[in-house]
Amino acid sequence: MPKWEAQAEAEEREREAEAQKRAEEQEAEAQKEREAAEAGEVQKQAEAEEREDADVQKDAGRQKDADAQKDVVL
Repeated sequence: MPKWEAQAEAEEREREAEAQKRAEEQEAEAQKEREAAEAGEVQKQAEAEEREDADVQKDAGRQKDADAQKDVVL
């Protein structure tokens, strides 16, 4: 095999390795973004549940106050 042909093949392998490395880096970045988005959704869901729990507690408190006022009137 002539020297130039061996050099060309080596350069081609190097380009392919670099392309593979870039593809892996892009996939890793995409995975990080998916995980961050998922974590954000989990956080949003937890916050929504906390708000819902707080609303339920407020409603229970209002009902208790209303019941107490009924008892006073009766």
